Amino acid sequence: MPKRHLKANDQPVNKQREASICELREFCQRLHQRCVRDLAFSLYSESLLRHMHDCPAKPYTLRFDAAAKDWLRQLDRQPAPLLAHLAKRTSTRLGLYFESLWSFYWQYIDQSRLLLHNHQLSRNGKTLGALDFVIETTAGELLHIEAAAKFFLGHVRADKTARSPAWDSTTLDWIGPNANDRLAWKLEHMRRHQLPLSEAPESQAAIARASGTQRPVGSRFLLRGCLFWPGTDDDSAGRQAPASPNDDINPLANAGRWWHLTSFLQLNALEGCDYFTILPRNHWLSPACYAGALAPLNLATLKQALLRQISLRQQGLMVVGLRYGRGQWREARRLFVVPDQWPGTARPSRNT
Repeated sequence: MPKRHLKANDQPVNKQREASICELREFCQRLHQRCVRDLAFSLYSESLLRHMHDCPAKPYTLRFDAAAKDWLRQLDRQPAPLLAHLAKRTSTRLGLYFESLWSFYWQYIDQSRLLLHNHQLSRNGKTLGALDFVIETTAGELLHIEAAAKFFLGHVRADKTARSPAWDSTTLDWIGPNANDRLAWKLEHMRRHQLPLSEAPESQAAIARASGTQRPVGSRFLLRGCLFWPGTDDDSAGRQAPASPNDDINPLANAGRWWHLTSFLQLNALEGCDYFTILPRNHWLSPACYAGALAPLNLATLKQALLRQISLRQQGLMVVGLRYGRGQWREARRLFVVPDQWPGTARPSRNT
């Protein structure tokens, strides 16, 4: 497959970007291969954050332009290169799948050179960490990029005075579905440990060997996924995320709603969709799209399934609301339903 250079883009939020987000979602739902949809959404969806406090790293973004659409359509018709690349993975973890999609892009599509991927660093027998990605752009710039696909639920803060030094929020704590991950913890780890790794002598030596020269290395963070805002009893808030309570959260980031199980069971309807399906974790990245053979659940059947599965497993479940059109069931809304005890259903951990 021919390489094409797709430039990174750090433009401010504007109407053009809002239109591009809608266009990307529609484009993804016209692709036949789920792995190509996942690739498209991983590359071109919005960063979860605009910036990170006390950190020079900027979000890494790409422009969803005509060249991007052309090669994605070509890949959808001939997905063998992507399938072969993904088959090399030794783990089914969603985060590693996300990284594999990006490594495919840098290895086979973009004209930037992928110099290092998940490069382990050690000093005197002690592990320092790993560099997610180091690339050399067509302009000759070296970039160290830390990447993650994250899904967080906004939980009303118990203490509205305490803040994380890595980001700013006085209203919500952003917590992972199983409660052992926090956005604040992830950003603190990224800001204090992961991104500064490229400054270590061991990193600089490895990057110099890979690039053939000793040059300054810039840093970027790459955060994709979805943020789920608190749902309402009557779902009157609809599909849109509320205004961001701080300047860090990207208001254009992929967004959904979440409920505790008991609250969700009391809903009589959800705006914009009459049918639903429960998404397995490895389907979380891109907008859901199914052939007409899918047997979707109505709201009553969905409630029964959620009550049974959440009561049994005590874990939250991601749900998509569906609409039918063009011979397909397409995602209209993204939801999360968690046990009533959440976020007290798992032992907190700072392992990011």
